[in-house]
This record gives sequence, C-alpha cells and structure tokens, in this order.
Amino acid sequence: MKHLFRYAILCIIFILHISTPRLYGQSADTNATTYDTASAAFQQKVTDAGNKDQMRSKSSYDEGRTSIKQNQIINTLLRKAQTVKIFLDTELDLKKFEKDLGSVAGYFSLVQDGIMVHTGTAQTDRNLTVSAVILDQLINETQNRKQQLDQYTERLIGFRSTFDSLLSNPVIYTFPKDSVKIARYLFKLKVMASQGNPTDNALNYALEQAQELQNKTDSTLFVLKMADEQIDQYRTQLSQLNLKREFHNIWDTVGYKRDFSEIVRFSLSKEQTAFVFYIEDNVFRLFLLFLFTILAWLGIRSLRKHLNAHERTKELAHLLVMKRPLASAILIIFSIYQFAFIKAPFIFSFSIWTVQTVALLLILHRFITPFWFRFLLGTIILFLMACLDNFVLQASRPERWFMLFLALAGVVFCLYFLMARKEKDKLKEQYVLVYMRFLIFIELLSALLNILGRYNLSKTLLTAGYTGMVIAIMFTWTVRLINECLKTASELYHHPERKLLYLNFNRIGRKVPRILYFLLAIGWCIIVGRNFYFYNKVSIHFFEFLHKPRTIGDYTFAVDGLFLFVIITACSLLLSRLVSLFAADPNAEHASLQNRDENAAKGSWILLSRIAIITLGLFVAFAASGLPIDKITIVLGALSVGVGLGLQSLVSNLVSGLIIAFERPVNVGDQIEINGKSGMMKSIGFRSSVVQLNDGSCLVVPNGDLLSTHLVNWSISHNRRKLAITVNVDYDSDLEQVSRLLVEIAQQDERVLQTPQILAVAKQFGTQAILFDLVFWINNQSDALSVSGSVITRIHTVFKEKNIIIPHPQHINLQFGDETKDNSASGKIS
Repeated sequence: MKHLFRYAILCIIFILHISTPRLYGQSADTNATTYDTASAAFQQKVTDAGNKDQMRSKSSYDEGRTSIKQNQIINTLLRKAQTVKIFLDTELDLKKFEKDLGSVAGYFSLVQDGIMVHTGTAQTDRNLTVSAVILDQLINETQNRKQQLDQYTERLIGFRSTFDSLLSNPVIYTFPKDSVKIARYLFKLKVMASQGNPTDNALNYALEQAQELQNKTDSTLFVLKMADEQIDQYRTQLSQLNLKREFHNIWDTVGYKRDFSEIVRFSLSKEQTAFVFYIEDNVFRLFLLFLFTILAWLGIRSLRKHLNAHERTKELAHLLVMKRPLASAILIIFSIYQFAFIKAPFIFSFSIWTVQTVALLLILHRFITPFWFRFLLGTIILFLMACLDNFVLQASRPERWFMLFLALAGVVFCLYFLMARKEKDKLKEQYVLVYMRFLIFIELLSALLNILGRYNLSKTLLTAGYTGMVIAIMFTWTVRLINECLKTASELYHHPERKLLYLNFNRIGRKVPRILYFLLAIGWCIIVGRNFYFYNKVSIHFFEFLHKPRTIGDYTFAVDGLFLFVIITACSLLLSRLVSLFAADPNAEHASLQNRDENAAKGSWILLSRIAIITLGLFVAFAASGLPIDKITIVLGALSVGVGLGLQSLVSNLVSGLIIAFERPVNVGDQIEINGKSGMMKSIGFRSSVVQLNDGSCLVVPNGDLLSTHLVNWSISHNRRKLAITVNVDYDSDLEQVSRLLVEIAQQDERVLQTPQILAVAKQFGTQAILFDLVFWINNQSDALSVSGSVITRIHTVFKEKNIIIPHPQHINLQFGDETKDNSASGKIS
C-alpha cells in the first residue's frame, strides 16, 4: 500500500510538470526542445520507479501466497498426525493380534494330535471329524483376521502416502527473504516436527509390524488350508474303505499302544475346543432357543391357570403337559429348534439331547408304569454312555472292549423288554417297540464289525443306533405333548374371548398336522445321518450346488437365493392367511352386542395386517435373495400397462378393499343390507367380502360393489332400529285408552328402548277403522322380527281383554245358479 501511494504521488507530479508550459503560453523552439528533453528524463524516472514498485508488490504477493500454502500444509500435517494417533490407539491392537495368531498355532498343534503326530495304527473318523470342525473355525477366524489386518495395513499405507505427499511439496521448503519471517517460519517447522515426529515414527513402526504380521498370517492360513485338505483326503479314504479291516481282531495282540488317559485328555481338549468355538458363533441362536422355551413355558402355564379357573375343563388338568409345563416346553422347543443349529459338533448336540432326556424323565416319572420307566431310564443311560464313548477320538483296545459291551448290553436290554408280553399292553406309545427292534439290529451289526476290526463303521453304528432310538422316543412324546396342548386350547377356547387377532383353536384343530410327522421323520434321518461321512459329503455337494453363482444375461443368481425368496414369500403368505384364519369366529353370529361393538374394527385391522405382512415379506424376500429390485421394477412397470387394461375390475376391487380398510364404512360383524338382502359382514378380504345372510347362506360381494352400491349399515347407529306397527281399531273405541295401552304394551318388552319416547298416535281415518301407529326403538336390529311378533301378540291379547275391537274384512259367498261370485264385505268380529 505504501508503494502504491508513492507511485500515485509521482504520477500527479508528472502530470503537473507536463502541463506547466501550456499554462504560461511558451512557444519558442528552444524552450520546447529543452522542455521535451527534461520531460522525457522525468518520465523515464517515473517509469523505473513504477517498475520497481511492481516488482516489490509481486514479490510481496508471492510471499503471501507461499505463506498461506505453507500454513495449509502444516495444518493438514498436524491434523493428519492427530488422526493417525487416534487411529493407532483405537483400531487394531497388533500385540493382541499377534497373541491370537499364536493361539491359532496352539490350536493347530492340538488338531495334529492323532492325525499328523501319534497317528496310531489307523486314522479314526471321529478324530478327523472333530479336527475338521476345529480347522474350519480356525481358517474362518484367520481369514477374518487377515481381512482386518489387510484393511488396517491399507489405512496405514494411505496415511504414509499422505504424509510423504505433503512433505515432498516444494512450497514447504521455500523460505521468505526477511530474516524475521525466516525465524518465525523455522519456529513453525520446529513445532510441527515436535508434534508430528512421534506420530510419524509410530506410523512407521506400526506399518512394519503390520506387514510382518501379514506374512505370518498368510503363512499360517496356508498351513491350515493344507492340513484341512489332508484331513479331507483321509476322510475320503476312510469312507471308501469302510468295510476294510483297520485293526486286528479284538482278541489279537495290540500293534500300537498309547496310554488311554492321554487319549482321553487330548480327546476332551478337542471336543471342548469345538464346543466353545460353536457357542461363540451361535450366541444369538442360543438366545432365541431360551427365549422360545420361556415363551412356551409361559403359554402352557397360562393354559393350566385357565383350566383351574373353569369347572368344565378341570378334568383336563390331568394331562401330561399340564403337570410339567417347564419340562414339556423344554422337550418341545429343543426337539424342534435343534435343527436351527446347522453343522453342530457332536458335543453340542449331546448337550441338547442331555437336557431333553432329563426333561423327558421328569415328564414321564409316575406317568408310565415302573416297568417301562426302568426301560426308558436304562436306554437313556446306555445312550449317554455311547455318546461319552463317541468323545474318544483315537482307537484303543480298552475302548473297543467297552464298545462291544455297550452294543451287546443294548441288544440284551431290548430283548428282555420285548419278551415281557404282559407289559406290552401297558406301553403308552407302541412305536417304541419298533425302535427297540431297530436298536437290536444296529447294535448287533456294530458288535460284529468291532470284533472283526472294522472300528470306524462299528463306532458309527453304535452311536447311530442309540441316538436314533432316543431321538425317536423324544420325537414321539413331543408330538403327543403338542397334541395335548392343542386339545387343551381347543376345549378352553371353545368360545374364545373376542380380541384383536385372537387365536381360534377350533380352526387349528386338536392334533398336529401330518406334515409335522413328515418333517420330524426327515429330521430323524438327518440326525442319524450326521454320524456318517457319506451324509456329510452329500450335504457339502448339496450346499455347493445351492451357493454356486449362475448367470443369465447380465443377471447373476444362486439357487439358494431363489429358494430363499420363495420360502420367505410363502411364509409371509401363510402368515397372512393364518392371521385371517385364526381371527375368524365361527360363532360370530351368536355373539353378544357388546362383544360385536368391541370388535367392530377387527376386520379392517386384519386386512391391513395381512397387507403389511405380505408387503414386508416381499421386501425381505428381495433383500435376502439378492434379486435386483430396480430391474424387476422396470419389468413390472412395463407389464402393469397391459395387465391394468385387462384387470381393471380386479384392481378396482383391490383398491376398494384398501379404502374399506382405512375408511371403515363397514366392519366385520356389522349388520348390513345390500341390494335388499340383510345379513352380517363375516369377513373382508383383498378382492371380495363375505356377507352371511339371515337365511344362513353366504353372499360373496366384490369390494367395489360395497362402495358403489347403496349399503345400509345398521351397526353404525349401534344396531338400534325404529319400528312402526300399524293397528286398526273400531270407530267406537276410546282413542285415549287405545293410545295408553299401546304405549304400555311396548314398554313391557325389555328389548324396547325407553328413549327415544314410545309414541302411539292416531294416523288417519280408514274405510272401516281408525289407524294407529305404534312407534318405538329397539336396541338390536336383528331382534326386529322377534320384537314385532311379540308386541303384536301382546296387543291382540290385551285388546281382547279390554273389548277393543280390531276390524277385519269378511268374505261372503253369493251363488246364482251355476255361477259363483266372491264379494268382499266389511264386517266386525267382537
């Protein structure tokens, strides 16, 4: 600014200088020449001064811009340093990561025991199975850790790249010419270095550690995958050589000997590791299991409480499910929900089955005869012993003798109970006899294979036999308990409380549907089949077939996605139907007026609930299956034009259904008249509604017609109706007495409302009588016919007692020869 001001002063002086000769009128040549020479010198001087000021201004401007950029770079470096510091403190803990990686190595050494080291005479299928489960978990965890580490390292490299980019900018190394400014700038650099250097060093150290851990993780993952492939090869070989001898006969000399306690110790360690891994991965499913169990328990307790409160249902309190509500809830929910735990290790399934067997013993204690309770208890004990033996992962001679004992004990045990003919009739479930024969066959085969050295197949059959027996018994009693629950609910809620979306158990039935038997049979096959490697191999190929991506044009999909879409859509449709089914009351026409008023809006809410369920189900189905909603929307938009033209009436009815649901001009249970027909609104659907007419038939009315036609809804006026009865009396009657008697007759009927006022007025003079109108209101329009008949009967009786004549026409027949003519004449009957 100072230079600019000085330059302006010089310009003013120059202008004044060149204008001076003209002010004095000089015109001599010598004077002009002298003036031009002096003026040019002065002009050059001014120009030089301006150029110098321009250079100074430009230099000052450049220094200012450079200073601004330097401040921006320094501030960015300081902010980035703070961000990096926070990131290093809060993100991935490399020390913990390295420790976890070391624990993976420890688990892997446990996996190798009995497979790569201390192999023994031959591999065992159980050891390979449990080791494969642990390895799969280790591989998944290592892959997840690798993904986290890779992302962490990428962030570190990004920070390092940002720092290097900012520090390599030449602007930061441009110093001002003023010594004072140089000192200030050097102080800024010193402050930046003091704050940024520790973070920069920490970043470099973390980056080195992360890259080193990446190499270790890659190496560990490679080793785990190689071991998994090797174990899979071993399992394939065992499955192909199932009937081939693996060990010597049970009485021959032992080839490889390892201390049995050491075998048990490493076996329990492997089983425990597999159990802990699976629990950590399925915490939410376990939470749902306990939640459903508690809800089922509370539901059964509620049924029992209502049973004790009703005299007619107290005899149902002896049912098994009512005596042990908690144990019954555990058995039912655990039996069904166990299939939600996919690829569960045997020790986890064993835990579920142990809880179920304890619950079953509590339920059947003192319910079945002591003879058959001893059978159940003995079977469960043998089953638990077989499961404990299945935890032993390496073959040994003591275990083979123990396996032989368990197999033969099961055979002898079942034969003993099968030969007790007198006790067979006392058996509650005769299917148990079939299960016993199944166990005898399987265990005999297991014992024979064990003796001949086919250890793996023998052990698989031993476990499968006892597992199949106990699971079949638990499924049988599960179905029985569910049937008892349905029977109790059907009896208890034979006339259910009419609440929004209450369950009508009469529509559900007293027994479980047959589809449940079929599903439980499939579930039993799955549980037993899990013991065989062939089943696992088939299931792996099946899941691979489902998950394999397929491409049609630009669209990529998987079969499981389509199945998921169909299943979710079907479930939403089924749930929508169930809401409507359970809420339908077959006794609605006999319900009281108060109950009808309480549920006037039920039908509309049911319709809205069904629409919401289907809409939400479709959205969830699309999201879960991965189908491209945008492309489907385009196709549906194109089809809607053509479809809309051909389905106008259908769309109109659907929209009318929505209007009825929101505006509610009519509700389920309303008394209506449409096209001269009276009835009760039974249900409101998407496209049409059902009206139950007074003659008992049902009229299906499109929703569009309900809105377009003149609909009379008696229920809007709380079902009240005005009735008018015309009465003829003789001209000689006392009209005041007639009016008073008519009012008193109407007042005597309880169904006639006292407000509005009952009126009896003389309406007009008739040809043969005076016409009276008796006008009154009733509380329920469905009682109109009954009330009218009762009042008319009472009028006839009272008028007869009071000698009030009701005139009516007489027919007089006049005969003239062969011709007959009927002439009507008025007459009186007293």
